[in-house]
Amino acid sequence: GFDECGEKGFVLIDIKNDKINANFIPFAKRRFYVVDVDIDAQDTQHEVYSKVLEKTKEFSSQDALKIILNGEVELGSVRDLDYLTHALSQKFFFVKVIDKCRVKIDIESLKGDMTLAGEFIRKVMDSKELDDQEKNKIIRCGLSALDGDEV
Repeated sequence: GFDECGEKGFVLIDIKNDKINANFIPFAKRRFYVVDVDIDAQDTQHEVYSKVLEKTKEFSSQDALKIILNGEVELGSVRDLDYLTHALSQKFFFVKVIDKCRVKIDIESLKGDMTLAGEFIRKVMDSKELDDQEKNKIIRCGLSALDGDEV
């Protein structure tokens, strides 16, 4: 399964004249792989498909793949996972596509909101002890928590 990816087989140990020779012998017809593919907000469906193909070009048509899409995308952007799964299923024995993309957050537009999220962003942005990168990370984490996502 996907919890044990890669090549499967056994080790053949040959002992001859007090010398030990060990060789790995692969025997599985299919291998399982988890493949992370980074996409961004501007990628079209075809570009996402091309990125997946690039990351999987070394795999056999007999392999089983779990493709995980990562990255930041615009709110409301659509990735057609059914299309992607169907297209890739023509090339591999089994394909499962999981979308773990995060919504791109426009901090500047949310900063003025009179909501809990807006107040949170203002408090973090007013901090003098944090650099911009730390502020951005804290805001993303906080907004995810406010949305009920796992942090």
